Amino acid sequence: MIADVTMPLTSRTVETLAHIRLLHAQGVELAGQPEPLSAPAVLSFHDGVEMFYVLACEHLGLQISPKADFNEYWRKIAERVPSLVQRRGMERLNRIRVDYKHHVQIPGARNVNQARVDVDEFFLGNTPLIFGVDYSSVSMADVVPQADTRKRLNGAIAADRDGKRTEAMGLLLLAFHELFDPHQRPASRAFGQQGPIRPFELGGKVDWPLSSGDLERVLSNLSDQSRRSPVRGGERLASQINQVTKVATATQTAVRMIALGIDFYRFARFEALTPIYIPTFGNPDGWRAPDNYAPNDEELQYCLQFVVDVALRLAVIEGHLAAPSWVGTAEVRPG
Repeated sequence: MIADVTMPLTSRTVETLAHIRLLHAQGVELAGQPEPLSAPAVLSFHDGVEMFYVLACEHLGLQISPKADFNEYWRKIAERVPSLVQRRGMERLNRIRVDYKHHVQIPGARNVNQARVDVDEFFLGNTPLIFGVDYSSVSMADVVPQADTRKRLNGAIAADRDGKRTEAMGLLLLAFHELFDPHQRPASRAFGQQGPIRPFELGGKVDWPLSSGDLERVLSNLSDQSRRSPVRGGERLASQINQVTKVATATQTAVRMIALGIDFYRFARFEALTPIYIPTFGNPDGWRAPDNYAPNDEELQYCLQFVVDVALRLAVIEGHLAAPSWVGTAEVRPG
């Protein structure tokens, strides 16, 4: 008997599928690390598959013991969906996980890569059989608690599905800045009101730094003509101030990332993969992509995963930033 794929998906099912894909994506990222850093990918893959099994049983109305063995889920689900794929692959994944977790046999790159291939084929093949949707259409954005960010992410996914890859990457860029940049969400307040709590703002942002030329012109007007200045002194000082501003801005970004618990190397790659962020007074969502800009599927997924991770990290932090009891209802933002 084939599963009734016309059964509607509940909101809980959709959210759980999104979480399963999040675990899968985290496993894929770990699998790309050198040995032995890649080994924990097996645990993420196994957790994702096991959650998929449990959700499939719920969706199909199947009763199974909470103490059921990992491989028993397959046999139970196959009674309803006999065309399931990758049974041997999942048995292999379970053996690798048991050896790793219970017998301290750290999986090498070969086993990790095999697990990745098996799990990829498992999700791609079985999601439409059981849930009636393509696995690629399951949006990780559904696990993001921030409504505006979730909307941006879903817009990026839709744009990419329509063949607009550059627009999709631009929306991912804007989703990130909407989350990370406190100046995207200015907090106006009346005189005497408590301001927002932004412990990671680190002194604010230099939104519109002067160019070296502008600095030189300003300094020239301030120079004392009665005293001799160094050769090209105004130009050199302007260049130095401009460079210090760039260093301070870059350092501030790095420190804020680290303070928020975000790996800076991941941010650096995200920044390299996405278009250039160029907000202006008239267009705060401005961005520009180079003429030869052509990110591939893996790069799109990397950026999507990064924004989802940042959103979840900030959601946790916001939960810890309760206003002091004497302040009342002060706005709390991680900056």
